[in-house]
This record gives sequence, C-alpha cells and structure tokens, in this order.
Amino acid sequence: MADFYRAVDFILLEEGDGHGRSAKGDPGCATRWGITQLTLDHARELHPELGLPASVADLSRDQAKDVYRVLWWDPQPYGSIADQRVAQKILSMDVNMGPTAIRLLQLALNAVLGDHLPGTFLFGPQTLADVNRADPAALLVALGGQQSAHYRDWIAADPHPPERERFRAGLMSRSAWPYPGRAPLVA
Repeated sequence: MADFYRAVDFILLEEGDGHGRSAKGDPGCATRWGITQLTLDHARELHPELGLPASVADLSRDQAKDVYRVLWWDPQPYGSIADQRVAQKILSMDVNMGPTAIRLLQLALNAVLGDHLPGTFLFGPQTLADVNRADPAALLVALGGQQSAHYRDWIAADPHPPERERFRAGLMSRSAWPYPGRAPLVA
C-alpha cells in the first residue's frame, strides 16, 4: 500500500519552497511548499491543534507535511492504493487541481479499463477498486494525458493572455511525470 511519507516528500520536491511569495498570474496567491495562504488559513481553521503559523511565509517543511496529510491524504483512500507511483500521481493532481483530479482519474480509468465510471469528483470504493485493478503503467500514461489536456484547456481559457501561458512548460512537465523527459501527451 502507498506510503504517505514517500508521497509527501515527492510533492514537496515537485512544489518547491516558494518562500511565501506570489507569482504573477498564479491564482494560488502567496505559496510555500505548494501550500497557498488560502489553504493555510483553511487548515488553521479546521485543525487548530496543528499550531500552524498565520503566514505561509513562516510555514516549515514539517508543517507543510501536516497540511498535506490532513487536507489531502487522510480524506482520500490514497493509503489503500497498491502502487506508490499511482498514489503519488493522483495526490499531486489533487493538490494542484482539487476535486477535478478525481474526475480526471475516473476518465483515465474508463480509458484503461473500458469502464463507465461517472465523473463524480468522489473517490469512492469503486474508483479505488478500479485503481488497484488497472495496470499502473497504463494508468499513469492515461492520467498524464488527462492532466495535460486539463492544463491546456486552463491556459486556453485565460481571460488575460499570456498570464497563464507562462506556466505551460512547468504544467506540461508535471503532467508527463513519472516519465521525465517525455514530451507531454497533449501540448
């Protein structure tokens, strides 16, 4: 079964420190370790027992891990996924795009398994069973295709071009993982 600590170390590497600053055009506002100020405020409200700082600029790496655990890992059945790479990929997508990641997962599963899972945005028992039944390599490729198509559509819908365009290379690289150096499936 997938391990949270391996998954979160990957997420932190992928997200980077961020130093608590905002990037122009990034809808997430000030960010550190991939945690936005809005996300930190939400985590502080839901989990005061964590003793999280008020400012994302003061968020430590270990505190960021706590946020990933309570807001993303624990509410979903990621720990019950048999393949570590698949769990990390879905977690990464969830962190980056929220519930849309689960809908894209279901579409990828439909492509790989020939299923007809509805795009419910809910990671229920049938979705989990199908994740563990699917060939991990085929599922990762299908997830990358869904992810890159989502990013392409997000960039194309930019009301103020080229603000989102500057994120294309990073987003397409993210969608190609875990196949470094591989061209995105959808440019």
